Amino acid sequence: MTPGWISGFTEGDGSFYITIKDKTAGRYSHGYGFSQKLDHNVLNAIAIIIGLSLRSRLKKQGYYI
Repeated sequence: MTPGWISGFTEGDGSFYITIKDKTAGRYSHGYGFSQKLDHNVLNAIAIIIGLSLRSRLKKQGYYI
């Protein structure tokens, strides 16, 4: 997996997002997420390469996110 491959994978299956942690205090958090159907190894490899911890779960539809 090259940086270019990871970039393309993110474009196809990933997203950057912002969530509200505490509306009254104005606390926000940013995130980076992606999904893969039935192939947890791809997500593990990406996490290792870019140095992120992987918090994954299997949804009902068979997608790891």
